[in-house]
Amino acid sequence: MNLNNVFNSVTEDWRLGASMQLTNLLAAAVPNWRHGDLERLNEALGPAEDYPFWNNTAD
Repeated sequence: MNLNNVFNSVTEDWRLGASMQLTNLLAAAVPNWRHGDLERLNEALGPAEDYPFWNNTAD
């Protein structure tokens, strides 16, 4: 496994962890999530390709 693969694996794990932490933080701050709220939030944020920090495949 080369260093780039290790980096991608670590950053993928970090992104998933950060995403879960953000979801948990939002859920704690807004305890009465309605069905579909998270989907609407994701739609409002737009596609992940627009955020190069989160997308390690961006040029």
